This record gives sequence, structure tokens and C-alpha cells, in this order.
Amino acid sequence: MASEPFIWNKIYPMPRDDDFNGQELPLARRQAAEWFVRLRDKPPTKEARCAFERWLAADPRNREEYQAIQGVWQELDGLRETFPVEGMAYAAAARDPGERGTTRWKAVAVAAVLVLSVLTGLGVFLYDPGSYQTAKGEQQTLRLADQSVVHLNSDSALRVELTSERRTLHLQKGEAYFEVAPDPARPFVVIAAGGAARAVGTRFGVYRHQAGVRVSVVDGRVEVAVGGGDKQLLNAGETVTYSDDGGMLSPIGNNDVGVLDWLDGRVHFEAAPLTEVVAQFNRYQEAPLHIADPRLNNLKLSGTFRIANLHTLPQLLPRMLPVSLEQTEEGVLLIRPD
Repeated sequence: MASEPFIWNKIYPMPRDDDFNGQELPLARRQAAEWFVRLRDKPPTKEARCAFERWLAADPRNREEYQAIQGVWQELDGLRETFPVEGMAYAAAARDPGERGTTRWKAVAVAAVLVLSVLTGLGVFLYDPGSYQTAKGEQQTLRLADQSVVHLNSDSALRVELTSERRTLHLQKGEAYFEVAPDPARPFVVIAAGGAARAVGTRFGVYRHQAGVRVSVVDGRVEVAVGGGDKQLLNAGETVTYSDDGGMLSPIGNNDVGVLDWLDGRVHFEAAPLTEVVAQFNRYQEAPLHIADPRLNNLKLSGTFRIANLHTLPQLLPRMLPVSLEQTEEGVLLIRPD
């Protein structure tokens, strides 16, 4: 259902398409600019807020264009020196409404964000830019402009680039789980180290760890490709790993039990060597564990632990394994008992 034009068109004139070097501007973008100025000009009434929410819900492109306009406006100061002539003549007027009548300012403010979107491409390309990072023990959920959802695990970093042609996310460290909104025209690609996972409408996890990268598919299909040219097409319940340099891609396997338990606030170990247990513990805790004696490395541990209570694990280990604890300035050492 197409959204209705709103009353502000009767209050001040919208810029014409020929004001923008012959580029035809999408209706959703022009309306997004109007709404942006309207809501920025003064606190909206309840009726205006409801009308705005209806406009957002009428078409997914409306929300995308509105978020793009917000991004353009945030870039305004940085663009002042880059585009000092026509674009910033509009911008200067938009930033100082006291110099002109209210009606004139509103019209020029709309023109400002639209001109900047044409000059910089931000109105088309800048939807959800930016980097996101979690501290140790912190988890974060992001809803992107395309309605995809990203869950970031502890001690992780992600950079997002959403454009009108593609959706590219760079997992710089740690782990993330992706619930991808279907959009066949814009592939969803997660780049991690020397490889990439490409999906359209699916759910999957990517984990960058010391030994490389693991991709685990929960629903749908994901193509994993590495720098050397190898590819694997994964179905639900399947996983692959590849080396950090993208030089080696493993055969397809089945997802490990508990591989995504962190989404429910849990960590699961199934006959895991102590080295893996320590590595997982250190992902979530500031005070690290260290194995002082290599003979302890392959001791096995099974069990499920709440992430919120994981800090108690060092005190539990001597009850489950033949190890002792020694507190140092660098953290807790695991040693062989005397």
C-alpha cells in the first residue's frame, strides 16, 4: 500500500528533480527528508508521531531512506569542506533557521539533505554504517536497516556496510550469529579473515578463533569461499572451518553440540580438552586462566555452564579435574597438584 503524501507539501514547496542535476529522486527519499525536518523542527504531536510510524510501516524502503537521511545529516559537518559551494549553501541555511523564515528554512533543510544525498551518494548507500564492539562478558543484538538481526558474542568486533547493491559485514574478531532478512537482489556476505560466507535469507554463525574461522549453518544455505578459490555450499546443520589466511577449507561436517548455546547464555563442553575450556573462559572473563603445566592440556571436561556464572569455573575445576589453582598478578594458574 503506497503511503499518502503528508500535509507539509501544502506548507512549503518540495525541491524539484531538476534541482539535482537531472537525477530523479525516489518518492520515499523525498518523504524521508520531509519527515526528518518535521520531527527535528519541533517536538511532534501524538498524531504526527502516529502518522510517522504508519509511514515507516507502509514500505520497508521508507525506513531505509529515513535512516539514510539521518546518516547524511550526521555527515554534514564533515562534508562542509568537501562540498563548499552549492551543497553547503543549502546546508548553511538549514543549520541556521533563525536567519530566515520558518517556512523557508524547512524547504531549504529538505533540499540540504537531498542535495547531500546526491552529491555524496549517502542517501543511496549509507544505511547502517559503522563498527560495533562488545567487551568481555558483554553481548549485543543489532537490528540492521534491512531488518536482518546480528547477535554479537563476548569480545567481538563487527563492521557493517549496507548498500543498495550488497550487504557486507566484516567480522574483525570474535563471534556473531546472523538472522538474514531475504533480499535476493542484495547478497549478504560476512567476511572473516581470509574467507567469506554468502547467504540469502538464512541463519548462521561465524566464529573467528585462534586456529581460524568456523561457519555453522542453522537454517537455509550458505556458500563459504576462501582466498584460494575453494568453495563449499552448506545446508542447515552443517559446518566448515578454514585457516585464518584463507588457504585451507575443511570438508563439510555436522554442527557440534552446543555450538550456539551462547545465544541462550550458556557455554557447553563435550569432552573438551582443557586448552579449549581455558580459551572459552578467557573470552568471557577479564581475569584470565593460564595452564602452567603442558601435561594438563588434554584433560577432558564435559558440562554446561551459565555465562553469567562462568567466573566461578576456576574454583570448580579442582573438584572435576586433577588440577590446583595458584593466584598470580597475571591471573589464575592451573598447576598439577602436589
